[in-house]
Amino acid sequence: MKPAILTVGGWFDAEDMYGPLSIYKTLEKNNPGRFNVLTMGPFGHGRWSRETGPTLHGDIYFGDSLATFYQREIEAKFFRHFLKESGDGRVDLPEAYMFDTGKKVYLPFAQWPPAKAKTQKLYFQPEGRLSFEPPSTGAPYSEYLSDPHRPVPSSEIEAEMSGFTPFCICPKTSALPLRARMCWCFRRKY
Repeated sequence: MKPAILTVGGWFDAEDMYGPLSIYKTLEKNNPGRFNVLTMGPFGHGRWSRETGPTLHGDIYFGDSLATFYQREIEAKFFRHFLKESGDGRVDLPEAYMFDTGKKVYLPFAQWPPAKAKTQKLYFQPEGRLSFEPPSTGAPYSEYLSDPHRPVPSSEIEAEMSGFTPFCICPKTSALPLRARMCWCFRRKY
């Protein structure tokens, strides 16, 4: 028996974003020819399973009814085809259906990673910076120190977030300003 596989994950899954990507990659490598598709949405852990209206991470809005889109356009098509229809793999789903958090839209891909994707290295730089270029002077910087007297800042202002979006939906903290919640940022101003 060769079951079809739909691997689902969320870009903001603080519990395990790596898992779905790794599962898909491992299944592709070890099970050639098996129907195996991947989708990643703008969700925290399991949030694709229930509709919340607007999809927010912190104060950043990604769209309305995105869980419903996933359920109708991806999940329902998959299960209908493999449980009620022929199950022959000829279903209107791409190899990967990935949510682009910048464009705020799901994009279909015929293969994953995309054919035009390229690997890039990030390098630690002095003064807590990252760059795609190796450090120009001295030995490469290889560590960051956790200093409670200089904590990583957070912000509710999208322009200050440097492309990273923290997420918290805990009932105890969701009404608090973003800076009062536990959040992570990747950029520090010096």
